[in-house]
Amino acid sequence: MGYAGELRTEFDDFARAISDVVSTDVIITDKSMRIIGSAFQYFSLYQDIKVGSLIGEVLYNGKDLLVEHKREKRSCRLCAEYAKCKMEAFIGVPIRDRIRTIGVIALILPKDKGRELFKKRDSTVTFMHSMAELIASKIHSSQRSKIMEEKNAELRGILDANPIANVYTDCFGTILFVNEAFKRLFFVTEELLGSHIQELFPYDYIRRIFQKRELKPEMLKAAAERNQFYGIINVEPIHDELGMTTVLFSFRRYGEIQSESAQFDFANGSCVTFDFLEEICTAELLEEAARFARSEERLLYINTDDNEINEMLAKAMHNESAQKLKDFFIMHSSSLYRDYLSEYLFGENGLLKNMEDGTLVIHHPERMQLYYQKKLARYIASLQKQKDAAGSLRIILCTERDIGAYLEDGRFERELYEMMQKNRISPGKTLHSDPELFKRYTRSMTEYYQKLYKIEQRGENYFEPVQMEYMRMGVNELNLQIERAVTEGGLREEKESGEISLKEYELNRIREMLSIGRTQKEICRALAISRSTLNRRLGRMRELR
Repeated sequence: MGYAGELRTEFDDFARAISDVVSTDVIITDKSMRIIGSAFQYFSLYQDIKVGSLIGEVLYNGKDLLVEHKREKRSCRLCAEYAKCKMEAFIGVPIRDRIRTIGVIALILPKDKGRELFKKRDSTVTFMHSMAELIASKIHSSQRSKIMEEKNAELRGILDANPIANVYTDCFGTILFVNEAFKRLFFVTEELLGSHIQELFPYDYIRRIFQKRELKPEMLKAAAERNQFYGIINVEPIHDELGMTTVLFSFRRYGEIQSESAQFDFANGSCVTFDFLEEICTAELLEEAARFARSEERLLYINTDDNEINEMLAKAMHNESAQKLKDFFIMHSSSLYRDYLSEYLFGENGLLKNMEDGTLVIHHPERMQLYYQKKLARYIASLQKQKDAAGSLRIILCTERDIGAYLEDGRFERELYEMMQKNRISPGKTLHSDPELFKRYTRSMTEYYQKLYKIEQRGENYFEPVQMEYMRMGVNELNLQIERAVTEGGLREEKESGEISLKEYELNRIREMLSIGRTQKEICRALAISRSTLNRRLGRMRELR
């Protein structure tokens, strides 16, 4: 906070009073290191206080600093003005407003004066503390201080009502307020006000932002065993009209984030990881996908032999990326009427305008009209120009088709195709093309359904003798077959299944579960299908009525 105008004269008076008593130069600064009062008897060089200076050190640590010889301080020796500087000694004390450091009183001492004052430094420091209390009292009684107190009281009320754990600090990391959610999360019983957040969470990043005053929004992973916290810390600087900067820290456990994300459709990729896909895809494919996920590329292209696997890969890549706590949305080009595609994707209320960050997955881009393919290519080109901008949207295109065939007969936009090929996750092998992966997956899912239905686990794999027939099925269809094999004690002969198709079998299962009052979430979990797939099946059921 800066203090100008009517207060500047009073602070100059304080500086002159101190200077008259100790017979040396005096500087009084606010917490932004701006000089608000001064009295010079020897020097006039010190008009610009910088980060890293002795005054800055007093502000940052909130403690007295006594330097008898400047050569003792490394920061002084590294200063570009060291040779010209006439200061030999320094005494600085913080000006505190209850728990906050709001300024500094500093004595700038030439060689002879420094020797004299250091002989009676205890009484000098005591006198300076008394003056610091007077100055703090003056600041506290000013109108601006009253305004800030009112704003802080309002902020405390808001933070206490927030279910997310928050810590509010000044620009040096001094804790000004912790809300009730933070106290519950960390089992806090002792008083934390006035202590430093750098001491509670000793991360290099947190230390650095306060030491170098690099206050900018950040999100960092945290594993603090001493505090029993494993999750994400969000750092949000708050700047007000008076030039004051404070910092709000938010703490969220991984479990809390996942359970909350599961309530929203846009977060339907929140639980899929690369570990989950180890039984479906080869290690080479997953390593390549993970490398692209951690890159800064704004456009990615997944092209395996199964679009359901494409979608699961996209979800795992989202969770491995910097966008993992942001929105995740899936768009099926084939499920949109062409007349509505423009508004749905490109309009003022469309996805591209309203998803500022996060991940957008587009299935089957080859089914879009050429006009919209070109429009999408131009939009992606604009995203690539913002490559280094944090928070930009990432687009993942998915299809199991050969886009090259569409390009040859003029049904696909060449510019978009060339962009996609640069960041293509190559097909590799999945359970549809690798017999060993197929065996491992069907055995694992058989054990899963045996456990789910509480059936004695016998360790058999019903699919080994006939695997080629089933390897061509999509993952969801295969899961239905595995579930049926487990519940019925083996694979059905074709003659026993009559004319019913897998899709009809799935529709019958949905009808059964709806009739007994199962929720959409329960149905999706039982059939191992996504919410969008269920909605398509329900639409089909309405058509058949």
